[in-house]
Amino acid sequence: MALYGSDIENRKEDNKTVYTRESRSQKKRNSCAVQDLGLEVAELPKKTQLKLEVSPELKKALLDLPKIPTFEGKRRQTQYIGVLMREEDHEYIDTFLKEHSTKYSLNHKRFMSLEILRTMLIDGDADVLQELISLCPKLDHKLLRQLIRNAQKETTQKKAAKAIFQMIQAIPTEEVNAIIAKKNQKISKTKSTESTEEPESTEVAEVAESTESS
Repeated sequence: MALYGSDIENRKEDNKTVYTRESRSQKKRNSCAVQDLGLEVAELPKKTQLKLEVSPELKKALLDLPKIPTFEGKRRQTQYIGVLMREEDHEYIDTFLKEHSTKYSLNHKRFMSLEILRTMLIDGDADVLQELISLCPKLDHKLLRQLIRNAQKETTQKKAAKAIFQMIQAIPTEEVNAIIAKKNQKISKTKSTESTEEPESTEVAEVAESTESS
């Protein structure tokens, strides 16, 4: 059953069925809405898209979209997806999208937080490392320090960086975000202090210049 309407709608009035035909503008809005719904599905990870119970043609069209290199090619594929979407259960797809988009969003945010934490560690941020050690005493600190040193070397960089990521994946999201937030607060405080000190130093310099000239 179409979520965005069909060519002919009907309603009950005084126990009589009244048929109304959609205007061209309404048809266009519905067509665009259906097409946009399909494009939102196309943005989900491949594994998630494969779980979607739709026709094989639509599933293939969605999976092929990111592979198309040209703008014109993507435009045509998008229109094709819109055509195929007309025959699908839009209500089911909309529900599927809402459920899995939330999961994807949360997983993506955690992934990004772990990436930031790993970058801080590889950059040799002693404060972040110490905070991590205090929050996660069960973590193998000796191994982590060794991996950080290896990640700072060109020959072992990729392997060590991957191992660090796997290691910090065991840390709860709340603690990862707390470490990042604390570091950001410290950076902001440092920048704020520097900005308030700069005018004072300028003023001292001006006083010194005026003294020398006199």
